[in-house]
Amino acid sequence: MSEALNRVIEEQQKRIDDLLEGNKKLIERSARVFKQNEELFEAMARLLDYDLPSDNITDKQWADYCSFKHEVRMQMIDAGYCVRCYDFVCECNEF
Repeated sequence: MSEALNRVIEEQQKRIDDLLEGNKKLIERSARVFKQNEELFEAMARLLDYDLPSDNITDKQWADYCSFKHEVRMQMIDAGYCVRCYDFVCECNEF
């Protein structure tokens, strides 16, 4: 009886250890993805704020660019990114 109980305990401990290891890997991966997303959003925000030269650009091209820029900016804001201080943790004063 004791041998069977020890086997069950060992199996359960292995399962717990595997779950803990899996959680650790998920946390590490999530941290990497968050950092990558943060860098992506900052780069996109800076790109969107770059002054596009107006030479040789048609009105339609300019309107399309402005529309696209607005849409991307709204998506970034919806994702919780501040497009004023370029961070997920806003350091700006509230409006």
